Amino acid sequence: MMTKQMPPRGYYPQVHTGAETPPRLTIPLAVKLAIAATILLLSGNFQGCLGGAPPARTYFALQYPTDGVQRYSEHKYPVILRIRPFTATVAYDKQEIVYRTSPYEFQYYWFKLWAAKPKRMVEELTASYLRDARLFQEVIKNVTTRAPELDLECEILAIEELDSTESTWFARLALRYSLVRSMDRVVLWEYEFDEKKPVYNHTPAFVVKAMTELFTEQLGKMTDAMDAYLESSNIGIEVRKVPRIVGQTPSVSEPAALERGPQNGGTLDPKPIPSPVNDTVSPQDGPKPKATLRR
Repeated sequence: MMTKQMPPRGYYPQVHTGAETPPRLTIPLAVKLAIAATILLLSGNFQGCLGGAPPARTYFALQYPTDGVQRYSEHKYPVILRIRPFTATVAYDKQEIVYRTSPYEFQYYWFKLWAAKPKRMVEELTASYLRDARLFQEVIKNVTTRAPELDLECEILAIEELDSTESTWFARLALRYSLVRSMDRVVLWEYEFDEKKPVYNHTPAFVVKAMTELFTEQLGKMTDAMDAYLESSNIGIEVRKVPRIVGQTPSVSEPAALERGPQNGGTLDPKPIPSPVNDTVSPQDGPKPKATLRR
């Protein structure tokens, strides 16, 4: 009697389909190490171009004036001034500091930045300055229990470093302030300036220092020009007789001021704004545009 032979336990017959199994890809160890080193090198920004750790970021800010801010011993105008959110043109609405070597090209420092966007810094400094000057009963940013009579708006037109040549640098600052009547949004008065100041130590720190000096000077002129307008205009705002404790008596001939609102029987009384300073970098005077990385 023949018996059927059973396969041993654990044996499974192989099924051949005719397709050969592709060989397993083996990457040499040297190639693996090279790939890993490349990834580490790229993630570290080439370690400062193979010169060590990548540069640390440095932050800069405009500084608040240390003296000469307060104008009166008590508030001169019993009104509330609201500081509206300041705005900036697109090129300057960034934390990176702008520098230019050509009127046609904007460039940004990679590792030199503003501590906050310029529009926020200028807004905070302007609000603090006007509070300390004591022109208005109150300077606010948000409406509380009483609606403001006046709004102050501002647009940053330029805040940048201008490099005319390798040895000639300037700090440029251009702003436009607008005083607006809150109830009907009529623009009553404007103050605009576009100024530049030479920088002899060619570093961003000294550029920011020059910008601070420009801003402090123009903020004082703007405050005095607005004071002169409110004192002489006929827009229904009470003027208190309070002694002035610092600086000269404001004059209506302050430059760059413009009255735009209806007054004196609904007529306009304009004061011309001088045309902006032609401070763009001339291609003839300066170097050709260059695409360099600034740290």
